[in-house]
Amino acid sequence: MHVSGYTSRPFDRRTIVAFGMATVILLGVALFTNRRQVALESATAQVDLTHHVIEALGTVRLELTATESAARAYVLARNPRDRDRADSSAAAAREALRQLRQLTADDAIQQRRVDTLEALATAAIAALRAEMSAPALATHQPTVAAG
Repeated sequence: MHVSGYTSRPFDRRTIVAFGMATVILLGVALFTNRRQVALESATAQVDLTHHVIEALGTVRLELTATESAARAYVLARNPRDRDRADSSAAAAREALRQLRQLTADDAIQQRRVDTLEALATAAIAALRAEMSAPALATHQPTVAAG
């Protein structure tokens, strides 16, 4: 068939094989790239989760330290604001522990570690509450010797 100077000729066998091989190679590269992308997304999600867990642990530590500081201030000065700060920090520590438990829900080993941390934190908060509930320290007035 002849159309305005163009002669159609059938593709020869080598051309068809070359196009077929190029298509197979491109499909292989696409499949490999897709698998690498899925692996990268999975690794990124795991790293993000790790960062959130570390952040929650830091918050637990920070709030327990704040609870201890406020409780000690209350024991020394009996200022109700210090007691309120201790209560608020203890609540924030419990909330951070709850978040930590949620973040590690799919890992039994980490859940056992959270159990241990939660037990230690609860015991520390209870001890601080007991200190705050104890009678006020007697103030010591120095005596001046007459002389």
